[in-house]
Amino acid sequence: MLLIAATIEFRASPQPELLINVFVADSGNDRIQKLSNTATPLVANAGPDQTVECSGVTTSATLDGTASTGSGTLTYTWTEGTTTLGTGATLVVALPAGTHTITLTLSSSGGGSDTDDVIINIVDTQAPTITLNGPNPMTVECHTTFVDLGATASDQCAGDLTSAIIVSGAVNSNVVGSYMLTYMVSDGSHTTSKNRTVNVVDTTAPLITLNGSNPMTVECHTSFTDPGATASDNCAGSFPATAAGTVDVNTPGTYTITYTASDPSGNPAVSQTRTVNVVDSTAPVITLNGAAPILWSPNHKYVSFTITNFVASVSDSCDTGLGVGDVVISKVISDELENSEGDGNTLNDIVIAGDCKSVQLRAERDGDGDGRVYTITIKVTDSTGNVGTATARVVVPKSQGSGPAIDSGPHYTVNGSCS
Repeated sequence: MLLIAATIEFRASPQPELLINVFVADSGNDRIQKLSNTATPLVANAGPDQTVECSGVTTSATLDGTASTGSGTLTYTWTEGTTTLGTGATLVVALPAGTHTITLTLSSSGGGSDTDDVIINIVDTQAPTITLNGPNPMTVECHTTFVDLGATASDQCAGDLTSAIIVSGAVNSNVVGSYMLTYMVSDGSHTTSKNRTVNVVDTTAPLITLNGSNPMTVECHTSFTDPGATASDNCAGSFPATAAGTVDVNTPGTYTITYTASDPSGNPAVSQTRTVNVVDSTAPVITLNGAAPILWSPNHKYVSFTITNFVASVSDSCDTGLGVGDVVISKVISDELENSEGDGNTLNDIVIAGDCKSVQLRAERDGDGDGRVYTITIKVTDSTGNVGTATARVVVPKSQGSGPAIDSGPHYTVNGSCS
C-alpha cells in the first residue's frame, strides 16, 4: 500500500517562486521518495514611472519590462489606450509632450497573462530661444526708411517658432531718439522675449539756400531788407539760417552777409555768403532859384554872373556833403554868332572863369535879330561820379519893350575848363 502526501510553499525572495513537494511511501515505510516542482508566477512589471525632457515634436522614451516574471515563453505587448506601441521586453517609443499611461501586457505560453501600467511624462521645462537678425542696437539715419530685420525663434520641444513671434513697439525714423522693439514668442508652456534698441540719429548737416538774388545791388540812401536764407535739414525740416554782417545803405561799397545754421543735433551747415553792393547811380539835383537876368542896354560891356546868381541848393541821395559850392559852369551857348553884323565888332562875348564859378557875358545882340539868349549849363558831380546838370538863361532883348528874346538854337558855344 502506497502513502502519498504533498506540501505547497511560496517564496517571495530572492525571486518569486512556488514550491510543490510530493512525498510517496509504501505501507511498510520501506521506501520514501520526495518529488519537488518549482513554478514562477506570471507578474508583469512595466518599470518605474519616468519624467523625460522634451527634445522635439516627439521624444524618445525607453519602456523596460525586464523586471516581469513568469514561466514558459513570455510575450510583452505595450499599448497606450487602444493603440499598440510595440512588443518586446524593452521598447523605444517616440512620444509627444504630455502625460502618457502605457500598459504592459505579459502573456505566457503556458497560459495566463498579467498587466502593469507605467506613466511617462514628456515635460517641457525649457523656454524657447529668440535670435535677433542684424545688429542690436541698430542705428538708423533720421528721415530714412527703417526696416525691421526681424528675429528667429526655436524651441527644443516645439521646433521652429519664427512665425509665432509677436513684435511690439514702433520706430519713428523722422524723429531723433531711442526706440525699443520687443519680440515675444511662446511654446505653449513658456514665454520668451527679447528687446532690440533702435537709435534714430541725425548725422547729416543741413543745407543753406539763399533767398533772393546774390549778389544784390542796393541804391544808396534807400532801405535794404535782407531776404535771408533757409536751412533745410533731413530731420528738422526747414528753418531760418542765422545772418551775420551789416549793410550801410548810406555808404557805397561792397558788404558781405554770412549765413550759418546748425540742426538740433548740432550738425553745422556749410556757411553761405551774400554780397550786397551799395551803389550810387542817382545824379545829384541842382535846384535853381528861378532867376533869368535881362541885360539892357546892349552896350557891349561884360556883365559877370556867379553860380549863386542862379542856384538855390544842391542835393544828393548819397553824398550829403555836396553843396552849392561844388557847382561849376560847364558851358555857355549863345543863339547868335559871336560877331555877327549888327552886334558890334567884338569877340569873346562869353568868358568862363578858370575856376568855372563865374562867367562874363557881353551885353549885346544882333540888331537885325530877335534878341540874344545865353544858355548857361551848370553841373555838379557827386563822390561816385554821377553828374547833375541844370540850365539858366540870360537874355539880351532886341529892344526895350519888344518882348522876350527868342532862342534860335546854338550858334556859339564856350566850354568851361572844369571837369
